[in-house]
Amino acid sequence: MITFLIIGITVLISIAAFSNYSLMDKFIFRPAESGSGRWYRFFTYGVLHADYTHLIFNMFTLYFFGGDIERTFKTTFGEQAGVFFYLLLYVTALP
Repeated sequence: MITFLIIGITVLISIAAFSNYSLMDKFIFRPAESGSGRWYRFFTYGVLHADYTHLIFNMFTLYFFGGDIERTFKTTFGEQAGVFFYLLLYVTALP
């Protein structure tokens, strides 16, 4: 399931960033820097969390709601289109 992959990536990056300020600084979104070739921050800040409580709450919520949404999209749109629309929903929800 894509939801588990998103949770895994988010947990790994967030935990790594908790103990590595340069990683946190590299991935955090700063609007003033987005035009200077650091456009990737628009996406990477979505996997960063302020602390463990924030991370656990968000991943717990994603686990319960994300799986249902993913299954619904796959049933409604088909396997590949469902994954595409689920990822599109996830990415557009980041801002």
